[in-house]
Amino acid sequence: MDWSDMSAEEIATELGRGLQQLERRLGSLDNQAGVRFPRGVIRTVRHLEGRMDFLPATVTRRNLAYCFQVTDVNRWVMNRFDLGLSAGSLFRKHAAITVVSLMEAVLVEAVRSRGTKAAKGKLTFHVAINAATRGGLISRELALQLHDMRDRRNDIHLHRVDERELDRYDLPHYNTAVLVLHRLLAELSSSGRSAVACGDLSSG
Repeated sequence: MDWSDMSAEEIATELGRGLQQLERRLGSLDNQAGVRFPRGVIRTVRHLEGRMDFLPATVTRRNLAYCFQVTDVNRWVMNRFDLGLSAGSLFRKHAAITVVSLMEAVLVEAVRSRGTKAAKGKLTFHVAINAATRGGLISRELALQLHDMRDRRNDIHLHRVDERELDRYDLPHYNTAVLVLHRLLAELSSSGRSAVACGDLSSG
């Protein structure tokens, strides 16, 4: 099969058929296939740390880079696969939760590293948002968006969710989280450094 003469749609169709046939051959999910993940999709740790140079070069910043790499994988899956049913909705939910977790870690680290005096007691996401607002690190409008993201993130606790999650989480839900993260990184980059990019939106 000559892939170079095929359109993107034709390649996608053949890949879908091939994966389906692979599943039939493997049978059980316990049998590993070792399909190679496309190179160039996941950004390097060095690249990502370089885009977070407004934070101290600590283990936390390195771990943040690792988490950004997970968002690369999640975005690729959402843009390349037709993942439906409740599994698709919940995949997008947890992809968004990962983005919100990055918001929390970046903000807490920024507040801690800049010694914001407004922060007292345990530095939770809620406390960090309010401390960053009072300390002038972020705008009040962004603070409201972050509180909304924090509330959505708390839906990871399934015993607190009192409505069906089928089709509750769509791509706009995920993309909203990404846009808020973009804005957070831009506002924290207030010392003349270029704003931090967190990856493209997911188009489905």
